[in-house]
Order: sequence, then C-alpha cells, then structure tokens
Amino acid sequence: MNILISACLLGLPCRYDGGGKLWPGAAALTAAGHHLVPVCPEQLGGLPTPRPPAERVGDRICTREGADVTEPYFRGAEAAVALARLLDCPCAVLKARSPSCGKGVIYDGSFTGTLTSGDGAAAAALKAAGVAVFTEEEGPALDAFLRGGHWKAIVAADAQWGIGKGGEQPCYIPADLKRFKALTTGHAVILGRKTLATFPGGRPLPGRRNLILSRDPSFSPVGAEVFRDVASLRAAAPEDAFVIGGGSVYEQLLPWCDTVYVTRLGRAFPADTIFPDLDAAPGWRLAEQKGPYEHQGLPFRYDTYRRA
Repeated sequence: MNILISACLLGLPCRYDGGGKLWPGAAALTAAGHHLVPVCPEQLGGLPTPRPPAERVGDRICTREGADVTEPYFRGAEAAVALARLLDCPCAVLKARSPSCGKGVIYDGSFTGTLTSGDGAAAAALKAAGVAVFTEEEGPALDAFLRGGHWKAIVAADAQWGIGKGGEQPCYIPADLKRFKALTTGHAVILGRKTLATFPGGRPLPGRRNLILSRDPSFSPVGAEVFRDVASLRAAAPEDAFVIGGGSVYEQLLPWCDTVYVTRLGRAFPADTIFPDLDAAPGWRLAEQKGPYEHQGLPFRYDTYRRA
C-alpha cells in the first residue's frame, strides 16, 4: 500500500526549525511491504525551511509575529491531496499537533504550548478527500486500518456528493428507504446523535442494534448504546455493522469501512455537508452500478464502492 507520510517523520530536515522528527514506526511500515510517500505541505506551499513557527486559529494560520501565512499552508494542503490521488495513497501518517498535519488536536495559536481541538490544514483537506488520516501517535488505530476494515457505510448523495443541509437528507425516495431497511435490518447501525434526532420520534431504528457515537455525557436514549469515542465503539461494534451518518460520523468512521452503498441522485441539492468524492478518493473503486431509476422526475442509481 502507498502511504502518504509527513517527511519530517522520515527524519528529513523540513520542520520549521530545519530539523526532522524520525518516527520509528516508519521502518516497520516499510518492512511490512508498504511504500512510504514523503510529503511536506509547508514546502509544497512555497514556505522556506527553516521558517517562523506558526499556529492555526480558526481558518487562519499565523506566525508568532502576526504574519498571516494561511495561503501557503492551504496551497500546500491542496498539493498534498493531489499527491495522494496521483499515487493512490488511501491513508496518511502525519505529524501530530502541527498547524498543517495535526489531527484532532493542534496548538491553539497562543504559542504557549496550549492545545485545542481541531485539524491542521493538510489533515483536514486529506480527510475531506476521503484519505484516512492518522498521526504517528495512533499506532494501534493505523495497524487496525492496515489489517482492513469490515464495516459498511450507506449514504444518499447528490450529483456533487452533498448529503444534506440542516440535518436533513437532500430528498426521500420510497424505494431507497425500502432498500435501506432491507440492507440494514438485522445488523448493527452506527450513527450520531443528530441523525438519531431525525428519525420518527427520535427513536432508534427497530430490528437493528443502534450504536450512537456522541461525546455528550448526558445523552442516553432508550433502546440505544452510546459510545463517547471511536476506540470504545470499535471494540463493541460487530464487523457487519453499517455506518449511516451523519457527516462527522462518516468522516470519523470511513477508514474502518470496506464497502459504501451510495444512492446517487441525478442532480445537485442545497447542501452544507459533503461526503468524500469516492470517484476521486484514493483506495476506492466503483464495483457495481444499478439503474438508472426515477422518482418524480429525479433520476437516481445505486452505486457500490469497495476498497481497492
């Protein structure tokens, strides 16, 4: 497998201070037969090495002195996505806490070593492109991904991969709802708190084990199991579970899926939530296509994607 990796983790001198940060796990990946593709988004974006340290605050990335370096960081993020697609890298191992490569937790912009929730520019762009992103501190999760995912995802996406706005799907097609029920009944379904709220009465789906991923400590719906983090969910969910949304749940759990059932709508709808474009995402292939069908003048089809 081709794996995108922060160049500094291979010991290459590309960090802001001109040094590297050799990660011992890189040697193990190579020994297992994986091909490591080094990337430094900062350099791809045109920044020099060494360079002033920078931290991300919201949508901006600034140096300690206040210089706005957002543009080269985002330009480098786009180049990293292009590289992952060109060389078909389904996953990436990135440097933790970096304003470019950090995942989940990054420095908060105060330059005091304080951490906050968030993703670096490149990590966010890669995740949005369907690349499974790990940091060098997530060895067990990376190992599990490399052994292969077993969950399935099911989603309705419009012509531009939009999957909803304001918590609602683009549209509801009776035949698609019947297909969803047929595919998922008798299996566990994994979803978020907001998706559960869209069900009739906000109640769990009958005939299925409902596994809810939510960090809200007070959330405890009757008839469902709640998990506060991905690790505990992975330990409890069966291999034949279906991931059914919403957007943040798809983003977190797509790395653990090996099949995605997509109801592909024939036109675009207003959307504020986008599913990764699996036609462009590294490591995915269109395995089956059924249709087209039509509902009230709207063409749609059923596409099945599998990990290559």
